[in-house]
Amino acid sequence: MLANKGFQFKQFFIEHDRCAMKVGTDSIVLGSWLQQHNLLAALSNETKLKALDIGCGSGLLAIMLAQTLAAQIQAQVPYNHAIPTFDVLAIEPETEAAKQALENMRASPWQHNLRLQAASLQDFCNQDVAEFAHGAHQTDLYSRAAAGRFDIIVANPPYFPIKDQQSMLAEGRSKEFTGHLNCVASKDATPRVLARQQTQLRLPLLCYYVAQLLQSNGTFYCVLPESQLAFVQQCLARNDLAICRQLLIRTTPNKPPSRVCLAIVRAKLMSQFNELDEQNITIQAEDGTYSEEFKQLCRNFYLNF
Repeated sequence: MLANKGFQFKQFFIEHDRCAMKVGTDSIVLGSWLQQHNLLAALSNETKLKALDIGCGSGLLAIMLAQTLAAQIQAQVPYNHAIPTFDVLAIEPETEAAKQALENMRASPWQHNLRLQAASLQDFCNQDVAEFAHGAHQTDLYSRAAAGRFDIIVANPPYFPIKDQQSMLAEGRSKEFTGHLNCVASKDATPRVLARQQTQLRLPLLCYYVAQLLQSNGTFYCVLPESQLAFVQQCLARNDLAICRQLLIRTTPNKPPSRVCLAIVRAKLMSQFNELDEQNITIQAEDGTYSEEFKQLCRNFYLNF
């Protein structure tokens, strides 16, 4: 339910008036789709699952992920004496959005599992020591070696390309070229334009860093325009990553898919999957109301479902 400054979900409220990108369907569908996966299967440490939200904006995806992880852990309580915990680290380069995301995290039921760092993905990956001083609670220092592998990574990345994708792919073939992927944005660009365009985080660079940050059995979940699916597959392949599951999203029954949610693993794990698990969802029925499948997917989050 929309409010003056934000969006009320069943278990938390998201303020987004200071964020360039407001609460939107893309993040809600991706966050809800996570429920259909056994997220604890990616656990590399017996006691704590580590997750990363890249470019968290208002913090919505990080908080949705925290709700889902808490529910999946709670469901294991009667059957598992070694109950794991989890940490979700969210990174956000835009200062005002980072401040508001932190406020949303602190107001959520999972504030002790959520951390925030005001940084771009590039800065986060390239610094020697990551201090989560802006976290929902005070934390220790994490070296890159300690914090550098995540069981789960989520992102709703910028999706409007700003130059020819094939030349971007050529630039992103190796680490030596990643500097060229950080183009200088126009001084007149608004925060919303920067948030939606690949001026600061392009797909080849995103895939490169995900490959560095994802632990060997981990999964990367993201949502992108369906029109970029073939290109992202090329970017993933160059980093030994592959899509194992996807959810094609239509706004109405008579329109082609406009978005796609992806579950991505290391290519060497693809032998565990017989074939690509492809699903479809339509958001609105022909009469303009929310479809039953969309209601079912989002019912643990949307207030009126």
